[in-house]
Order: sequence, then structure tokens, then C-alpha cells
Amino acid sequence: MKHMAKKDDAVSPVVGVMLMLVVTIIIAAVVSGFAGGLAGGTGKAPQASLVANEIVVNEAYDTNTINNMAPNPVADKAADIYVIFEHMGGDGINLNNIEIHLGSLKYAHEKTLISNSKTPNNDPGHYWE
Repeated sequence: MKHMAKKDDAVSPVVGVMLMLVVTIIIAAVVSGFAGGLAGGTGKAPQASLVANEIVVNEAYDTNTINNMAPNPVADKAADIYVIFEHMGGDGINLNNIEIHLGSLKYAHEKTLISNSKTPNNDPGHYWE
């Protein structure tokens, strides 16, 4: 009976290559899962279409500051300045924390802040309504 010699010289490199291939596939799957949003999603920002239908100003500016770039509203007539926005479509809008920043092209550095609060803003040049 002949004695056959076993040779396992190639087994170790093949097992090593297979292990590296499996580890590479697992790492690629984890990276792909995170990149695809599997680990957690972000909320979609609400989108709505608004139109300013009516802007009412009933002599609510102080005549001493009307020629300045940022006239100050008269304190007792703040309710006489208002803008009516119409919700034309899209997502609903939560009015509890809404802020609308209005400005003009001529005086782009000046802004008017409108919110649903009657508390005055401490920043100069801003009004709350």
C-alpha cells in the first residue's frame, strides 16, 4: 500500500483571502446602510405656498422718524400695521413659533421681523407684531 502525502500548503492563504473578502463585504454593507439612511432619518422640511394679499398701514409711523431708514411704529397703533397672508397650498404651518422677515431691495441690510407675539424685540430696527 502506498502512503499518500497530504499537502495543505495552499489552505492557509485561501482561508485568509476568504476572510478578508467577507470582512470587506460586511464593511461595505454597513457604510451603505448609513449612507442610505438606515441608521436614522431626517425629517422633511415643511413646504407651503403663501401670498401676501393685503398690507395695511393706517398712519402708524411716528412722523419724526418717517424720513429715517427704519421708522419706528407708534406704540399705541401697532395693531394698525398688518399684512394678511393667504395659505395657497402645501403643508400646514404652525403659528406658535413663526417668524417672517421682511425687507426691500433698496435697503437690503434692514429687516422687519413679524411674529405672532406682542412682545417687543430688543434689537434696533426690528418690530414685533
